[in-house]
Amino acid sequence: MEDIFDSSGPKLLEGIVDWKNADHRRSVTASLVQGVYVLETDRQRKMTISKNPINYAQPWWVSFNFQLHKYLTKDDGCIFGAIYEYINGKCPAPADSNVPRYVIAFRGTLILRLRDLKLNLKFFINELKESHRSQLAMRCVENSVDSNGSSNVWLAGHSMGSAIALIVGRNMMLKKNCSLEAYLFNPPYASLHMENFCTSMDEDVKHLVRTVRGIIKKALAISVEARINP
Repeated sequence: MEDIFDSSGPKLLEGIVDWKNADHRRSVTASLVQGVYVLETDRQRKMTISKNPINYAQPWWVSFNFQLHKYLTKDDGCIFGAIYEYINGKCPAPADSNVPRYVIAFRGTLILRLRDLKLNLKFFINELKESHRSQLAMRCVENSVDSNGSSNVWLAGHSMGSAIALIVGRNMMLKKNCSLEAYLFNPPYASLHMENFCTSMDEDVKHLVRTVRGIIKKALAISVEARINP
């Protein structure tokens, strides 16, 4: 079961995370994002199971010395994000390690969640920034950076959560002139295929369009990797 950390989580990293290792950082932040997914599925189970439903979410962050500081939710109680705080527990990180104080993580789409599907539609029509989730995420991250400094706050997201993290990161660059470390997993990519609308285009022009698009995507991938692992 994907919700159970002992079955699906990176158990080999428990207590031995090397925060200077980019692969370790990716694995931990991916686990924190998964924790947001499981928080929401746990909430759904509580609504449908009357007798002591099992909560599977906590091991996804406790295993790496994080505690749940706050979760981000909509008016209907749907959890779409979480703020995790690192605690120096039984395995404190060295002072010079690249450990964050806070990680703000956003989940992606859950199947059969109408609100999630509506958010996907907002993304495809380029209105995700105006959504309630994005606005709440921007306020939350801005407050965290103001209180703790940009070097102590990381962003993480999967799928649509990656898109929200990108919006938040860009907002921080524009408003605060600061760059946040971010770990984005499978960010969505929306583009209209020019060839479908311009069937009369010359083949050389079509080839040029595809080449430029590929260069842009590769440049974006390199810039993200450089930010994660300079």
